[in-house]
Amino acid sequence: MNKSANTTTIADIAKTAGVSTTTVSRVLSNSDRVKPKTKEKVQNVINELGYIPNYFAQRLAGNSSKQIGVVVDEIGNFFFTEILASIQEYLNKQGYSIQIAYSKWNEESELTAVKNLISNNVDGIIIAPVNDSSPALDLLINRDFPFVVINCILNNHITCVANNNYKGGKIIADHFNHHKAEQNFIISGWNDQSLLLRMKGFKDNIDKSIKLICFENILKEEQIQNTVESLIETHHINKKPSNIFITNDILAIPLINYLVEQGLSIPNMVSIISYDNIYFSRYARIPLTTIDHGIDQLCIKASSELIKLIQGEKSIGGNIFIEPKLIKRKSSN
Repeated sequence: MNKSANTTTIADIAKTAGVSTTTVSRVLSNSDRVKPKTKEKVQNVINELGYIPNYFAQRLAGNSSKQIGVVVDEIGNFFFTEILASIQEYLNKQGYSIQIAYSKWNEESELTAVKNLISNNVDGIIIAPVNDSSPALDLLINRDFPFVVINCILNNHITCVANNNYKGGKIIADHFNHHKAEQNFIISGWNDQSLLLRMKGFKDNIDKSIKLICFENILKEEQIQNTVESLIETHHINKKPSNIFITNDILAIPLINYLVEQGLSIPNMVSIISYDNIYFSRYARIPLTTIDHGIDQLCIKASSELIKLIQGEKSIGGNIFIEPKLIKRKSSN
């Protein structure tokens, strides 16, 4: 069917599926009064036509829900918890409330979350996508739905607000270049765009005479414990002064704990720099030297640009970078 998804109606779905509009309405409301086989048939047509209920009728009526959808990768991750808190604080002051969804780093879950938010009549969406080619982004672009991307940059006109992760990596490299150690390590987690840019900024700017030893795909606290064992048993960091760049605070805090438990002196023997400056980084066993992500700035900018789009104003568009800065605490020289 060539009809635009933007003009698809319940009647169109009913005609294509060969059922009544009442049956379609019942499927959309997940009524148990529809036989499973019929429900599956209607749902397939809904998916084929790309129909999302409520949103277009709401827009035609000129109504505003004063609700903003926010999609992040994890809710239990302190970084995203602070993102959500900052967005909510700003939007509440502007008369909006938020609906929260999370993708669990899964494209399909992310797409479902976006569809559900649109169905729930949100006025716009702030999304930290799983990656820069996420199907959820395609959906939002094709529907011309008001949205802003955070924590990711795209190569198009879409408004994206992100920390300048490459520059943040360079700042850490410059610090290592001026505080050289016998050994230098990178410990990295998820291979998402932000972390990859941090590592690139670091590797591009580290003194070429410095040999780097990398531990990759370290995602959980148990892996941090294993990494510490390897650092001691294989690389003898208890005997050789070492610099460590770990790509986010969530992993850096347990790293410090395990190193201290093994009797290593921080920063005298092991100097550690991380990234994000989450709230708890200052309260780690050894307060953490880290790159400030500029979470409040990022969230305020993204939220204000989204409100412009919702109100029909022109957004800046393109990539908007929040500048990083080094927060020096006691975990580094």
